[in-house]
Amino acid sequence: SEMCIRDRYYIISFEMTSSELRQFFDDKDLIALLEKVDSVKFANKEYSNTEKKYDLELAKKIVRKLL
Repeated sequence: SEMCIRDRYYIISFEMTSSELRQFFDDKDLIALLEKVDSVKFANKEYSNTEKKYDLELAKKIVRKLL
């Protein structure tokens, strides 16, 4: 059976900060996405639908790389 990312990489992302995840995964796409997530979470920044679609595709790309 397929392992989930948590089991494969021995991380609990829900309990980790973006900074900790950046150190664990040296991936420019993930770092870019985490920076955007932080800007939404902490600065209440809003992005256009086009940017959101791009970010969704970027997230899919990151997950494919991890699997």
